[in-house]
Amino acid sequence: MTQIPTLMRGAEPQFYRGNQIGCLVTHGFMASPAEVGWAGQHLAEQGYTVYVPRLTGHGIDPNHMRRMTWQDWYAQLLDAYLILRQQCETIIAIGHSMGGLLSLLLAANNPVD
Repeated sequence: MTQIPTLMRGAEPQFYRGNQIGCLVTHGFMASPAEVGWAGQHLAEQGYTVYVPRLTGHGIDPNHMRRMTWQDWYAQLLDAYLILRQQCETIIAIGHSMGGLLSLLLAANNPVD
């Protein structure tokens, strides 16, 4: 029987509803939203709408990373972008390490401010 992976503490995605400026904050490789959550909280305190997604395979047992690819992480980031785009007029992509590279790819293919 397959066991459902358990999220590590702090690995939960974060969402803060604010104004019409959306900030998409993305963590790095082998990390989780906890890595960049402080930045998301700070932006939310300034009044921005903030989404800090958990990229697929991160924040759980590292053995699950064996079957993940960068395309999986980019798809997750694109989903997060589309959620913010439905709610905000302006989207700003912010990322740490691999999250920064994925944010650049997102900005190259989508209207990001």
